[in-house]
Amino acid sequence: MAVYTWGFGKNGQLGLGNKETVHTPQPANKTSAGQNLKSVVQVCCGGLFTAIVTRDGCLYTAGCGKFGRLGLGDSEDDVPLFSLVNSFGGVQQVSCGSWHAAAVTVEGQVYIWGHKKACGNSITSSSEGSAAMGIPSHVSYFTEVKVSGVACGHNYTYVWTSEGRVYSWGRGQHGVLGHGSDRDILSPTKLEQLSEFIVVAVDAGYSHCGTVTQCGLLFVSGKGSDGALGQGQSQLTDVYNPTKCDTAGCHISSVSCSKGEHHGHTLALTKQGEMLVWGDGYKGKLGLGDQKSRYTPTPVPKEYFNNEAVVSISAGGIHSSAATSSGSVYTWGCGSDGRLGHRDGQGHRYLFRSDVPRKVEELPQNELNTASVSASYYHTAALFS
Repeated sequence: MAVYTWGFGKNGQLGLGNKETVHTPQPANKTSAGQNLKSVVQVCCGGLFTAIVTRDGCLYTAGCGKFGRLGLGDSEDDVPLFSLVNSFGGVQQVSCGSWHAAAVTVEGQVYIWGHKKACGNSITSSSEGSAAMGIPSHVSYFTEVKVSGVACGHNYTYVWTSEGRVYSWGRGQHGVLGHGSDRDILSPTKLEQLSEFIVVAVDAGYSHCGTVTQCGLLFVSGKGSDGALGQGQSQLTDVYNPTKCDTAGCHISSVSCSKGEHHGHTLALTKQGEMLVWGDGYKGKLGLGDQKSRYTPTPVPKEYFNNEAVVSISAGGIHSSAATSSGSVYTWGCGSDGRLGHRDGQGHRYLFRSDVPRKVEELPQNELNTASVSASYYHTAALFS
């Protein structure tokens, strides 16, 4: 398993041992303890930091330490090499938001850390008077249930259980929590409107959220002014309750919501390996060959991906990324600060972009590889097996 990172690196979030911006993918293969980084099963990019999970359940983080988002303790220093978060073991999934992160263990329990504004009062903390919670803390609310996954957005969190129930809490701006208002909710609260469905995936963006059900339906909530909710050009208001998105009969398997405050957009992956996009087309980040916005789900032509099935998607702030069944990685949108990973973007800080998905040629080219991608606002990562 190999991890590659690229893009803006000022806070060490690329995990390469320095704080430099990188325009082409580089292998992140060393830990702060000098060990080789092996058997990685997940990589997740957050706000100026990155987390990885290994096959043996270890969690490592790198990047900006402010507000305790790395989970490494009270220090707010930047960490440019992946460092072990040793507060707990047996991690099976991690999610990184803007200022906080959370993980699910193999036992189905949730731990959370980072900015207290995002964590709410879902935990008890001894760091009274501090805005940060630098050590992962157990979310006791879920002690009696088994959690399947967690999704961290900008100052809010979603959790879904093995039975398909979904909960959210944190800042409620734009109605992103899906509880009928834009009020903050400090403790995990069940989304009753989705109780008749089995939820299998959630992605929490900066200002909107997408929830996928077992039967392939997609529900959205949050900021509507950019068209990122896919409700049509006449429906650009905020949505406070989970609302079905018309995906033209496609069975949705996963969703990715943009990580930027402005120019919101959404990517959705169908069971057949087709990608749908909608929202603000700023800098060509919808991948449709122009910078126009789309207000309902629109398929990206398969030929843009060499007619291969798409297997992984990730929406950054002003760029997007995807991986195909052959292990190829594609990026598109704004190319400033190296976030697209294309060599010819170097030296074109603000003008470089791609309006269509473009293969990242600097990555391993091997038909036996499978790949997944993760994008935050400033940087991108790919995981190969």
